[in-house]
Amino acid sequence: MLSRKLLSRKIIGGGIGLAAVLVVAASWAEEPRDPDDPIARLDRQLQKGEMTLEYRPGWGYLESVLEHLDVKVDSQILVFSKTSFQAERIGPKKPRALYFNDDAAVGYVQGGPVLEFIGVDPGQRINFYTLDVTKRDKPHFERQDSKCNNCHAAGAI
Repeated sequence: MLSRKLLSRKIIGGGIGLAAVLVVAASWAEEPRDPDDPIARLDRQLQKGEMTLEYRPGWGYLESVLEHLDVKVDSQILVFSKTSFQAERIGPKKPRALYFNDDAAVGYVQGGPVLEFIGVDPGQRINFYTLDVTKRDKPHFERQDSKCNNCHAAGAI
């Protein structure tokens, strides 16, 4: 049987541990702030009319987005991975092209309906986006974290 002193220490220690867990859980439940990665910043500029994307037949917004995000064309790697939600369009004859720098990655799938993006935000880790390749007056990046985290879970990257 535990002495009163030892039991008291265990209860206090357990209480401190529980309090720490509750503080962490409360911080997770806080309202998330707006992302501050290169894609989110570019989207805000587009929506305010401070920036535009040039649409080029056959490439859509790809070249313009790469330029605005300061992602070099020669960073390109080709992958045949079937893990994309556009997997049915990817294969040895039509690989997915990935372009990247330290803060952003852009995925291009030939004939795909969207460009895929990953933005690095020091405050929120990694954010996922898509951009419809159809020509629009005001293109808009759609945040896709819940959809993309199915495969790109934080521990899996």
